[in-house]
Amino acid sequence: MILFLNFAILVFAVDEALRHPYLAPLHDINEEPVCPSPFSFDFEQPSCTEENIKELIWKELVVFNPDP
Repeated sequence: MILFLNFAILVFAVDEALRHPYLAPLHDINEEPVCPSPFSFDFEQPSCTEENIKELIWKELVVFNPDP
């Protein structure tokens, strides 16, 4: 017998998640400021080519094994 379960995927915003009963004991509105605008994480998204990635890996390897 095969059992298929259909789970609904729930996506919450942070403020909605903090209002959930599971997190209620950890939630203190006075200690949780709200950011007025979304963060920009552009600095974490460098455009990497295959050659850039190879170079980064090589530099990391040299750090741990500087002798050729």
